[in-house]
Amino acid sequence: SFAWNAAIKGLVDAGRFSEALETYWAMVDDGSVAADAFTYPPVIKACAALGAVEQGRMIREHMEAGVARDDAKPNVFVQCALVDMFAKCGCLGEARSVFESMQQRDVAAWTAMIGGAVHAGDWLNAMSLFNRMRSEGFSADSVIIATVIPACGRVKELRAGTALHGCAVRCGVADDNSVSNALVDMYCKCGCLEMADYLFRSIDFKDVVSWSTLIAGYSQNGMYDASVSLFTEMVASGLKPNSNTMASILPSLSGLKLFRHGKEVHGFSLRHGLEQSKFLGSAFIDFYSRQGFIREAGTVFELIPKKDLVIWNSVVAAYGVNGDTDSALCAFRALQKVGFKPDHVTVISVLPVCNHHSRLIQADLGKLTMLGSSFQVCGKGQK
Repeated sequence: SFAWNAAIKGLVDAGRFSEALETYWAMVDDGSVAADAFTYPPVIKACAALGAVEQGRMIREHMEAGVARDDAKPNVFVQCALVDMFAKCGCLGEARSVFESMQQRDVAAWTAMIGGAVHAGDWLNAMSLFNRMRSEGFSADSVIIATVIPACGRVKELRAGTALHGCAVRCGVADDNSVSNALVDMYCKCGCLEMADYLFRSIDFKDVVSWSTLIAGYSQNGMYDASVSLFTEMVASGLKPNSNTMASILPSLSGLKLFRHGKEVHGFSLRHGLEQSKFLGSAFIDFYSRQGFIREAGTVFELIPKKDLVIWNSVVAAYGVNGDTDSALCAFRALQKVGFKPDHVTVISVLPVCNHHSRLIQADLGKLTMLGSSFQVCGKGQK
């Protein structure tokens, strides 16, 4: 199996994940050699990268069938790869099942499980897992600390975030850029702008993420002048803004009614091929709609080649807040027609239209039930 394993690992290392999976299935079909503990980690990693959870489940079944024949248990590297794959694919229940079955866990397994919880927005679970990891005697490194800090910011747990800051200092990783950037973001989300600025200024080698994080933090806290000033300082330092930087500055430009400057940012984005980013595209739709330029918002929407639900929600909201209820309803119907299921953001965006098209929107929504703090939305023809 050495040749097969080497081929699969080489493809994964080169980022050729689909070819790696094709090679694995060719190996299975060949039947002359069996997959082993060296085969599974890279091929499961390929599933994680592609979001191919069904193939991952099939590979796990093959592995467990082989384990049953050999009367052996998967090693920690294989199990860790499974935890990471299920977590990245949003299957936290399956990730947790594998994780809890591990007789021996390493920091990589904890990082995968915590990262999966963060990715799924399960912030409290992420923080609980980190505390459990520490209580079981594992040392925190820069990767896992940078992974869990955003959870504190999201739930505005300043005390927990400050404790993590102290942990980073004690572990000697507070100067790591990923940790510093995460801490700046956490303090911004908790409203501690002075501390965020102090940390930002203390970073020796500020990268684009460092600047963008504080620019966004000022915007999120309504400090538009400070956000624009910092953006100007960043450009003067010689750093080239990326799509995240542009998306971060747009709310401040909108808040200050600096439409001309927003157009300049748009022009820069077009010249440097940034506008097709879905994240930035959504920010431009919001920027133009807040200025009342709904036609420009619609043009940005049309030029985005691969539209996800976030983009559709942005354009529905754009039409809705500008009183173009017909276009909002049309976009609402269109997103369902292309296969998206409305989420709670869609519902919030389309609700203003209800006053003008109550019967039509009722027919399109079908049924909207509020369960606790979540919405269950069933569109026409959906269950």
